Amino acid sequence: MAFFSGVTANTMLSEAHDKGTISDRELVFSNLFNSLPTYFLHLPTIFFIAAPFIGSAAAVYVGLTALAAILRTGAITIAGHYMLPPLPEGCLPCRLDEAEKNATPRPRSKRHGNVSRNDCPRSST
Repeated sequence: MAFFSGVTANTMLSEAHDKGTISDRELVFSNLFNSLPTYFLHLPTIFFIAAPFIGSAAAVYVGLTALAAILRTGAITIAGHYMLPPLPEGCLPCRLDEAEKNATPRPRSKRHGNVSRNDCPRSST
């Protein structure tokens, strides 16, 4: 979501934290991880504002800041791997099933007919 709106992504994180779905530490890492998509959202603006002022150095400037954003995201990913507890085995499918039950039903399209998730050959349930 942060590729489209950083505010929306942070709002979703805040709501998940308020519900108790994610811990304080997960909230902090998620917010930091959202910095890369938000950077790419603003990348064209940064370039087209910098280019008239500093010319060809704008490409170097934008390249260096993009590299810094990528390295920061990599460091956040590695730190999160070691600092966050792993999910219990089977936890993710349970959360997906729970989210599916709580989701508002969408009308079925004529194209897909009455195919449900349970009809999927990859589903194990």
